[in-house]
Amino acid sequence: MHPNIGSCVEKPAQCDGIMTKISMKSTIAELIDRILRIWCDEHGHKKGSIEASRKVKSLTQWIEFGVTDETELSDLIRDDIVISTR
Repeated sequence: MHPNIGSCVEKPAQCDGIMTKISMKSTIAELIDRILRIWCDEHGHKKGSIEASRKVKSLTQWIEFGVTDETELSDLIRDDIVISTR
């Protein structure tokens, strides 16, 4: 549970932003999980594998970069397009 949720009882207006952030994080986690599950099935990897971890990192970077379309994200990791960390 988010540490600030307890303050929602006292100041309900503050909850909107907190709950929206929690909901967005949950939605992003679900998106990454769906894409990763399909990629792992297609490539014969387990979710906890090194290869899968690299794909999660790549997906996270693309999402932080602003790419949120599920099909586009799937294509990016399928085509092994990564954001350079240099």
